[in-house]
Amino acid sequence: MPISKEELKEIKKLALDYRANAVFTSWDCYDKDPKRWADNLRTVFLPIAFGCSLKKEHTFFYCHRNERHELPKNANGFPMFDRVHCFTKEKEEKLIEILKTLETKEQKELDKIN
Repeated sequence: MPISKEELKEIKKLALDYRANAVFTSWDCYDKDPKRWADNLRTVFLPIAFGCSLKKEHTFFYCHRNERHELPKNANGFPMFDRVHCFTKEKEEKLIEILKTLETKEQKELDKIN
């Protein structure tokens, strides 16, 4: 299913928020060991631990920082959230594309400075 204009707008906003460190994502608690990463996801995003209905196509999870849904840090030092937003692989790939574009444009601008 193609990404709608509204979804693209949401992804672009998330990209800017991610770069501003205003959002915590499943990338931020990644571990090479899949079991440990799954444990991290459950301890960070509490709805996952308590059995919220995730779909198999959900590959990316996030929540905005410094909002009422952020709880104190867990034992691993990661924040905890009582809410989670999910993206499919398609939306996650679009987010990566936008972040790479922003990084490239930013680097070009920095290279112009003497």
